[in-house]
Amino acid sequence: MIHIFYLITARSITESAFTFSPISNKWIWLGICVTIVSQLIIVYVLPNTRFNLLKTAPIPLDWWWLIMLFAFGGFIIIEMEKWISKRFTAK
Repeated sequence: MIHIFYLITARSITESAFTFSPISNKWIWLGICVTIVSQLIIVYVLPNTRFNLLKTAPIPLDWWWLIMLFAFGGFIIIEMEKWISKRFTAK
């Protein structure tokens, strides 16, 4: 999930993700939707079939808060790095 948050921050190396309109690039949202659907199929659908080539197991639903916490934490760290970098290079 962290790569989805990284995708949102990667629109600019120096500008914050909060400076862009969330609907200005529809391809990003298509990519996010395809990624989420693919992950859900790999994690929740394939383990219940004989085609489980990746040997995955379903993630318990009560772990998702922790996954999202770490993913959002990565987003915050990247945004803080941009802010610090911009602040020190402006002088």
